[in-house]
Amino acid sequence: MTRNWRTLWLVIPAAILAGLGALVGLAGTTDDTAVVAGRVFAGVLAVVLAVMALRMFVVGLAFDGARVHVRGIWKSHRVPSDQVAGVVMESSAGGRWLMPSVVTTDGRILRARWAGRPSGRASATQTAGDIAWTLQSAGANSGGLRALLDEQGVEVAGTAARVQQYRSPPNWPAPPVGWQPAPGWNPAPDWPAAPPDWGFWEPVDVPVVVSREIAPDRTPVPEQVPAHLDMRYSLDREIAASLPGTNWGLGEVLKTIGWIVVFFVLVGLIDWLVDSPTLYVALGEGVLGVAVLFGAHKAAKQSGGWRRALGWELPRRHDLWLGLRWFGWQLLATLVAALVLYLITLPLSGKRESNVDISTNDSVISLLVIVAVTVVMAPVVEEFLFRGLLLRALMRRFSFWPSAIIDALIFGLAHAPQASTWAGRIQLAGQISTFGFVQCLLVRRTARLGPAMVVHGMQNALAVGVALSGAVLLAA
Repeated sequence: MTRNWRTLWLVIPAAILAGLGALVGLAGTTDDTAVVAGRVFAGVLAVVLAVMALRMFVVGLAFDGARVHVRGIWKSHRVPSDQVAGVVMESSAGGRWLMPSVVTTDGRILRARWAGRPSGRASATQTAGDIAWTLQSAGANSGGLRALLDEQGVEVAGTAARVQQYRSPPNWPAPPVGWQPAPGWNPAPDWPAAPPDWGFWEPVDVPVVVSREIAPDRTPVPEQVPAHLDMRYSLDREIAASLPGTNWGLGEVLKTIGWIVVFFVLVGLIDWLVDSPTLYVALGEGVLGVAVLFGAHKAAKQSGGWRRALGWELPRRHDLWLGLRWFGWQLLATLVAALVLYLITLPLSGKRESNVDISTNDSVISLLVIVAVTVVMAPVVEEFLFRGLLLRALMRRFSFWPSAIIDALIFGLAHAPQASTWAGRIQLAGQISTFGFVQCLLVRRTARLGPAMVVHGMQNALAVGVALSGAVLLAA
């Protein structure tokens, strides 16, 4: 028995357009070598995105009776039916998309590409039931699904969909492919009699899982919710739950800034003694995280740890897919910002500049250190400071939108000194502020810093790739 679900686009068209436009947009610079590097890098990215987009036209989940074919983002799996524990459906809180995940009896969760059905909670239940019925017909083992999900840390939101699945008694004729009897159906008189204790219908619970990007928060929300918080969003709910019995806020931000000043004085002294730009960059990023630990320890103590206070959490494996989607929106947002800022700064002298500079690194070791700091260290400590401490401290007093704007502006202005001209400073600060604002949107939906760290790392890796491409072509 075979049943297929055509898939939706996995790569958001905005990611393709923005990825190409943002990189080809390097043509605005006056450095011909960087123009060529940007176009080469854009071409490579275009090929990767095009291949991923073409793969989306292939059915993401199919059954042939003996096996379940799960075609994922990068890799396809063929799982024998008797090794399938069940299926869960992930759906966004707004019900805009669905994604089936096949759970095997050994606990693996294999995500298929998007299922192309009208979404929403009702249709998510319908699609889950449809898939579960096909799995049952294919002889899948549906036992122990919830225990496996608990072991993997998957939270099932709300109640499961109860699906009445038809099961043929022994020696009955096989029903037509795709046929599912309605409740209360009785067989034709010429069909063999079923055993007296046989149940034609058996209820099966199919979990409908809310997307991991909007993980359900089990912390009870207080009865008196501040008017400036919106309980539809994970971050607002967490902040509302942490307000009673705590009094930390912007004071901890000021303390952290004070520690940053102290630490940077020490880093400047070390740089003066050692004269190593690589060491200065590494220490400079590191002290941001240390300053948060010193300045916001009161928040962690009152809220029950850094996770509850500031959303601290390193990225998880499944954050990679979420980061890939939001990376596309980041490219689109920064491309639009770059075009607008370029037009605004036309009267000013100067050229487009990046906050990633590898020109001062004259050895392989120093270059590797800079890449590691930029792609790994900076996303962790900067998200901890800006989307962890600063955004949450602001939202304890103000609504999300002014808090996000203030957070994004401070984030952008903090990077402005890395440019050497007024035009470069305005463009750099504006683009990074745009990036910071979209990061605030992501953190509001997840209430975790892990996905934001992934997106931040991807964005920095893209900038490093462009810079390295330009350096290689320049050397050639």
